[in-house]
Amino acid sequence: MSELHAFGFTPNHISLLRNRKTNTNMPLFLVTLPKCPANQDIFNMKTIGFFRVVVEPLNKSSMPPQCYRCQEFFHHSRFCARAPKCLKCSGGHLTSECTKSAKAQAKCANCSGPHPANFSGCPKNPINTKNNNKNKPTKNVWQERAAARKEKNSQQKPTFAEVVKRPQNNESLDAKEMMTQMAQMMAQWGQMLSILQTKF
Repeated sequence: MSELHAFGFTPNHISLLRNRKTNTNMPLFLVTLPKCPANQDIFNMKTIGFFRVVVEPLNKSSMPPQCYRCQEFFHHSRFCARAPKCLKCSGGHLTSECTKSAKAQAKCANCSGPHPANFSGCPKNPINTKNNNKNKPTKNVWQERAAARKEKNSQQKPTFAEVVKRPQNNESLDAKEMMTQMAQMMAQWGQMLSILQTKF
C-alpha cells in the first residue's frame, strides 16, 4: 500500500485473493481506486517495489452483485445493515458462523430450494427470472405525457386580430359585479370595526 502511495495512488480497498478450492493465497490483489482520470495511470505500471506486475481492469461478472450478509441482490455486504442470512442453510446468522457440514444439503435463503443462495441457477436470481416482460406496463406514461404536451404546444395560438374580432363574453361584467360586492363587504367590515373600537 505504501508503494502505491509513493506513486500517488490512494486506494479505497486492497484485498489479497484466495483460491476457493485449495484455500490458499494467490499472487493476485484486488485494488479499488476512486474513479478519476489520474488513477488511469495505474494500468501503465510495470513494477511495484522489486516485483514486476501486470495491472488489469476487473472482468465484469455476468451475475448481478449479491450481498453475502443478507443474500439479497444489487448491493454489497460492506454497506449492508440488514439482518444476516446464511448462504448455506438460510439461518439467521452469518455464513462464517454456520455449523452445517459441507456434505449436508444446502437451503437457499432466497427461494428455499436445495442449493446455496449464490447458485447461478436459482429461480430468484434476476438473470433467471422468466417473467421480466410480464410485469412491464403496456403504456409508457412519460411518452404519453410528452406527446400530449407537444400536441398542446403545437396548437396554433390565436393572433391579436383574432382575439379582437371575437365577441366579448360576460366575464368583464362578472368582474365588475364582483368588485362592487367586494366594495360593499369592505364597507360593512369597516362599520363593524368602528363599532368594536368604540365599545372596547
